[in-house]
Amino acid sequence: MSALVVDENTRGNGGPYVPEGFWSGYADAGYCGASFNGGLVRFHDDRSGPLYRAQVLEAFPELPSLADVLAVDWHGRQIVTNGSSEQLLLADPSTGKTVEWYSVEEFSTALRLDGGYAALNGELFDRWREFVERPGGRLPWEGAVAYAVPLYAGGESGVECLEFTDLDVLWDFTVQVLDQVRDLPPGTPIKISM
Repeated sequence: MSALVVDENTRGNGGPYVPEGFWSGYADAGYCGASFNGGLVRFHDDRSGPLYRAQVLEAFPELPSLADVLAVDWHGRQIVTNGSSEQLLLADPSTGKTVEWYSVEEFSTALRLDGGYAALNGELFDRWREFVERPGGRLPWEGAVAYAVPLYAGGESGVECLEFTDLDVLWDFTVQVLDQVRDLPPGTPIKISM
């Protein structure tokens, strides 16, 4: 995979969005509302950014109040700023955790080198698209590919455990479940019914 390729006809509906306290370089370059490489990464616009910022802060109240969202990957993971233009975090609805991820410079370099393919686990995305017989298929703006049962709830990893879902539904579900299990001791069995 080479550098970023814009997905024609797959865009958000909003305008530019600069995360709180963050560098405006991605917005200045026209990335806001754009989807790249089949939905591998999508940069938030002024409609999706505030929505997912609120959901990420609700799911992960330990984040600093200036944390904001920059982009989302194919797996529904939010690329989060921490109120500065230096370090990015990854908020993962599959693991129910946030982790320190790349610096902004490292992420920008990854996007230039291979379109973020390695950083965003593009190999698994390709394997899932082949598994569902849509090699090279493109995700819609509001779509994600998530584990049917989140890993933190006892789900298993593997391409056969992934399914297409609506990004907003995924994050609504994540917020609700994490709120219910946040104070439980590790290893406590939980039941999820839908």
